[in-house]
Amino acid sequence: MIKLQKLPEVVDYLYKFQSELGFVHMHLALPREENKHLYIEKTKPGGKLTFAQNQVIENRVFTEQIKISIELPDGSIWVAVPMFTKGKLLGAIILSFNQVAPIAETTAWLEQHSEGLALAVEHTLHCEILEKQLREKSMQLVVMNALTSEKDYGQMFLTITAAINNMINCDLLTIPAFSPKTGFVLSGYNAMRQNGGFTLISREEMLEMLGLDLETYRQSAFSQLEIYSRPHIFTAEEYSELSRKLIVSNRFATVMGVKEALFVPIALPNDAFATLIVCSKKENSFFSKDLRILIELAKQITHQIGRLLTFEQKEVLEIKLRRENTLLIQELNQEQAFSEIIGRSPAIKKVLENVHRVAPTDSTVLLQGETGTGKELIARAIHNMSNRKNRPLIKVNCAALPAQLIESELFGHEKGAFTGATERRIGKFELANGGTIFLDEIGELPLELQSKLLRVLQEYEIERVGGKQTIQLDIRVIAATNRNLYQEAILDKFRMDLYYRISTFPFVLPPLRERREDIPLLVRSFIEKYSRKIGKGIEGVTPQMMDFLLHHSWPGNIRELEHVIEQAVILASGPQLDIVPAFTASASMATQKDIPRSLPVYLPQESANLTEIEDGFLESQRQHILKILEETGGRIRGRFGAAQRLGLKPTTLEARMKKLGIRKNFSSE
Repeated sequence: MIKLQKLPEVVDYLYKFQSELGFVHMHLALPREENKHLYIEKTKPGGKLTFAQNQVIENRVFTEQIKISIELPDGSIWVAVPMFTKGKLLGAIILSFNQVAPIAETTAWLEQHSEGLALAVEHTLHCEILEKQLREKSMQLVVMNALTSEKDYGQMFLTITAAINNMINCDLLTIPAFSPKTGFVLSGYNAMRQNGGFTLISREEMLEMLGLDLETYRQSAFSQLEIYSRPHIFTAEEYSELSRKLIVSNRFATVMGVKEALFVPIALPNDAFATLIVCSKKENSFFSKDLRILIELAKQITHQIGRLLTFEQKEVLEIKLRRENTLLIQELNQEQAFSEIIGRSPAIKKVLENVHRVAPTDSTVLLQGETGTGKELIARAIHNMSNRKNRPLIKVNCAALPAQLIESELFGHEKGAFTGATERRIGKFELANGGTIFLDEIGELPLELQSKLLRVLQEYEIERVGGKQTIQLDIRVIAATNRNLYQEAILDKFRMDLYYRISTFPFVLPPLRERREDIPLLVRSFIEKYSRKIGKGIEGVTPQMMDFLLHHSWPGNIRELEHVIEQAVILASGPQLDIVPAFTASASMATQKDIPRSLPVYLPQESANLTEIEDGFLESQRQHILKILEETGGRIRGRFGAAQRLGLKPTTLEARMKKLGIRKNFSSE
């Protein structure tokens, strides 16, 4: 008996006689499940395989189980010689000839050696079946070890994917879950073949790649729920038909190139179930044995897959609850922003006009103003008037963040990322996803963190500390400072590129001394607030006190005024407030030097509209770039070039110069 270990070796053995037998093309066909055939074939050098030509003869030899010979319209002659072992059809050797070939001699040779060939094929099949069984057991062992010992759920899923791929060649593996109570949950566990290996794809990345939102994905899946609830092989033809009626399958086909898929449901508690979906970008990829392997695997891993999905749902729920809790606390502790902005002066009216104009956009806003001018109120007003008003507004006081924990606070961290990181933490940016993040006192951020913040604002994506997964963000950024960031950037105390990034729409909040006509309105509001809080019936202030309030310089602005009124209400013994001695003593010592210096001239405090603000800002950029170019002798690139001084890439600076009308010889057009 010919002793061979692999079916292709049988074909190689027969090809040794190709010159004597004179055939053009030969393959070994074996009957398999669902009337599919396993083809083991080879051509002579320069030959080309064509399945369509021998389809008729294959069907006949397996049906009639006798030697078949037919001539096709192209002039080729095809001969199929069946092989039997113990009276049972094992397979067939199929040859093609040209018209001058010794067909009779060749077929006689095959019939003479058919018994030996059949025994060789049978032995080889047994070897391959045994090897596949060992591989299947190995796969099950790898999967079980991963499910019981791997602590990182993402890595666990990748290990499972690699083990399945070792048995069933695939390009994509995903596990959507269905629950009658909570509805459809798009799993965050998706693995895709990339660069020769498998990469974990997050739920958000998967939706973005498919061009779908979560609700559309859910509706599409529920419209054909029975498809996900039964084991099935979707062949190329069936998957093409499925993609015509199911938008999810359509996107998998058109965007990711999926041609075939295996669906295997996994039962979960409370009538819920998940579906293990294995996809291939090639046709004729899956057989009944593959479906059987996954069904058996699904029975063994039901409990662990349930734990994996429960962990994922818990994580999603925790993030959702944190966001909702943050929003609820803000709503409980703070009234609607616009109702808190009090004033009728021209200065405050122009601020509110700008708020009305910029709020509906997603543009980044920079609020500059002295301490106590109400920057947080304006930020809240912008958020509440935007399309994001039903999503969270997350406030970050950059000055109050501990230096060693500031990155973790902003971007979050993974469990074990550093000493003390005993669990995963969601950062402020991730909490604000879908809503607005307010970066108060942004000028206090360390320079090393400013570069990371710049990347976030450019790419709108973050990575948790100690994490490898990129998280896409959909946020609106509002920054605030009481510093002159433009001057700080010139002095290299603040990154110039970050300054330009956050200054998409800058404006200044006027200090209280420039809107004195609003003081009586503010006083009345604070009296009502603290009279109600303390339980006193205060009706107003004495003329002497109002006169003093109107003429004070207010270096602490509205916050200082509020504290004065609160103190006066506490000390009041009658229906009207009088001057607080402690306040007048401190006020008399205040000098002009206590008043913060004015902010950059390109941010006009009296600007009437957005055009004036934008024009002023562009003119300031133009003048500053011209100044730096003059100092560098017109040099843009290099260690001491203008690009390095400005904290910009040379190409970015050149593009900005072109936009601002600055020639490379640094003259203004």
